Amino acid sequence: MNESAAGAAGGDQPVLEAVGVSQHFTGKSSTGHRTKIKAVRNVSLRLFRRQIIAIVGESGSGKTTLARLFSLLHQPTEGEIRFQGVPVDRSRRGRSAYYAEVQLIFQDPFGSLNQLKPLRHIIGRAVRLHTEARSRSAVRERVHEALEKVSLTPAEDYAERYPSDLSGGQRQRVAIARALSMNPAVLLADEPTSMLDASIRLDVLNLLRDLRDQESLAMLYITHDIASARYLSDLIAVMYGGEIVEQAPTEELVAAPLHPYTRLLLESAPNPEHYKDNGAAGAGSLDDEDEAEPVDVAVDLPGCRFAARCPQAMNLCADRNPPLVDVGGRSVACWLHLTDDARPNRHEGVP
Repeated sequence: MNESAAGAAGGDQPVLEAVGVSQHFTGKSSTGHRTKIKAVRNVSLRLFRRQIIAIVGESGSGKTTLARLFSLLHQPTEGEIRFQGVPVDRSRRGRSAYYAEVQLIFQDPFGSLNQLKPLRHIIGRAVRLHTEARSRSAVRERVHEALEKVSLTPAEDYAERYPSDLSGGQRQRVAIARALSMNPAVLLADEPTSMLDASIRLDVLNLLRDLRDQESLAMLYITHDIASARYLSDLIAVMYGGEIVEQAPTEELVAAPLHPYTRLLLESAPNPEHYKDNGAAGAGSLDDEDEAEPVDVAVDLPGCRFAARCPQAMNLCADRNPPLVDVGGRSVACWLHLTDDARPNRHEGVP
């Protein structure tokens, strides 16, 4: 990670951090045998105040599992999650305190809201659970304030509405308002626009960016769409096969991608300037229904997991998985960008 960029974004102390986290699951292979699925592999990531980091990758890359680790929905097999430099306390009280500071915005604005309750109840319940507001008037004030932050006004009117009364974009704003009602330090946004019509995606992205500036939030933005990541984020971490394969400040990564997989994503994506016209991702971008052979995380290959798809693969790539190393102030895991001294077998005829 470019530490100077991170420090400029929000100081020297990361607000949220993953330290060498891995997540393994037990499943069955195509032959019916039990196998270990390594969904996330030794990932480290530091998020600073007022910074937006986008985690980009296809389905099966491990990005949503990483978000679930940050949201404590999974406990890492290895490594740890830290908040304000301290390992997260997973006791009931510790988790409650953590959720008051780190809020998840779910992908589905339809399924994440109780359709049988008005918005004052949906948001008010979160306020009562995770803040000190207890009186009816204090909770109502928090609910109205949260609705106003996401431009659902007049707040008094929207507070009495039900999710079924709202459009998809308005429902996602309610989900964001519910998270904001606790005045969190971090938002974890897992594909927050993928279920929305293209015409309203831009509104939600602009809202998230404005909230970062107005509320001094840190934000982890999970997406398969590298064009929206470029539009929104300060830094992009590209995941493949459960690993971060490249990480750099957004415009540096877009201007000069180092990893062949990053180049594939960028070549498949439109210019984000298109968002300014209509908010759509545009034709040709990778999405959940049109992805190029997502990696099988259950297969534990000895070499680079992208080697089978890489147009620049060498013999070495099939035998050794490259480490994530610093290259000119950014990070990349690719043998193409390691010095000759760092390459194993360099005197044994390996190209």
